[in-house]
Amino acid sequence: MTHKRPPMDAYTIEKRRLELLNRLAIEVHPLAIFYELDTDKSVAFTLSDSAEKSIRQGLSRRQRQVNESSVLLTVRVAALTPDKTKTVYEVTDFVFENIGTSDAVLVERERLQAEEIEAHTHVYTTADYLGQTDAGDLIAAVEGPAWVHPTHSMMNPAMRIFGILSIYPERITELQFYSHDLAELLHVSNNYGLKKLGLPIIVENAF
Repeated sequence: MTHKRPPMDAYTIEKRRLELLNRLAIEVHPLAIFYELDTDKSVAFTLSDSAEKSIRQGLSRRQRQVNESSVLLTVRVAALTPDKTKTVYEVTDFVFENIGTSDAVLVERERLQAEEIEAHTHVYTTADYLGQTDAGDLIAAVEGPAWVHPTHSMMNPAMRIFGILSIYPERITELQFYSHDLAELLHVSNNYGLKKLGLPIIVENAF
């Protein structure tokens, strides 16, 4: 069961953000993987042909297959259920940016525009690393800019949404999105409020 607090003012959100960052720094190792995340099934993502082409073009560069890269995505609302409780987002643009090391990449962005989502790649380091997200990813997301809804252009200062593109040696990629809401119960027992957003997008023969 999800426990949410009443709407919070900017001071409370920032206080909870800093408290969470401090707890993450103390309680978990940055490479600790979050297993058995809850999945928000009210959201789904699809990939446009041009975004898929950009993934293939970017990964044709060997360095991006062995080192992590930062990515900036653009999405649009592709569909809504009649009661507006479920949303399908289409990734329309997929832009590779910085290249880092085999297990880290630096991203410095103060604000996201409406329709933008930050993501980065994971490359093979250990058998269970791909297809997962870790404490370092959550820390980077909470430290980074808040989500701006693509339709309403309204920033939600408590919400973070990010993507992980896992690059498998079998030339398969898996794009999974995650969300974190500072209004959630922030405890290790619920992975500090981190959730998956829908199912992953698979691209075969990606490079």
